[in-house]
Amino acid sequence: MKKGFTLAEVLITLGIIGVVAVLTIPPLVQNHRKTVAETRLKRFYSMINQAVQLSELDHGPQDTWSYNLDAIKDEDGNNVYDAERMADKFDEYLAPYMKIIKKDELEVPREMGDDTLVYYLADGSSILVGKAQNRELVYITENPQKCLKKRQSYGTCLFMFSFIPDTGNLHFGDTYKHNVSNGVQPFLFTWDGNDESLWTDKTYGCNNGGAGQQGLFCTEIIRRNGWKIPDNYPYKF
Repeated sequence: MKKGFTLAEVLITLGIIGVVAVLTIPPLVQNHRKTVAETRLKRFYSMINQAVQLSELDHGPQDTWSYNLDAIKDEDGNNVYDAERMADKFDEYLAPYMKIIKKDELEVPREMGDDTLVYYLADGSSILVGKAQNRELVYITENPQKCLKKRQSYGTCLFMFSFIPDTGNLHFGDTYKHNVSNGVQPFLFTWDGNDESLWTDKTYGCNNGGAGQQGLFCTEIIRRNGWKIPDNYPYKF
């Protein structure tokens, strides 16, 4: 009776195990990353809008806040561009009502703007807030430094939201009409209201083609799907 394995048999077995690992581990890792993104997105959306509601108890209704650039005025009532004051607005209205463990500056790609603040949350995710413009909040579901190095960050680990509480002097007219005075919502800047455009828009659509910042509308697509990544989602995690 054969009592042991030959070296050749051991090597064949190890080879088979290696092939199986190559075939099965990447999908498992990808599914795990998807699940983490889904869970954290849903939790963040609830958490930050709870922060808005709590802030309203202290500061009044959100449409009366002096949060966005358009709400800052001089003594004559004219709009004032004041990037330094913008940097304080998130800290004043939202940050105190969330469990933020650390705040820092983060170097980001030029197309994302300059002087960006990053707020780290307890679950390993974080929020990017531009110093000069705070109407867009970028939620990062994983390590921000690693995320920003990805070829396709938007829609995989970067998810864009907008916060437009004050409607009175909005420079952008109706281009933010889907976000105004509705808490923190998925980014819909310039969206034409056509559901198909969430996928096909050449600048912000959730697709693998086109130019510009593809993937910014992915947040809304995921929200509409109950914070689950759709089966036909164009990006891999």
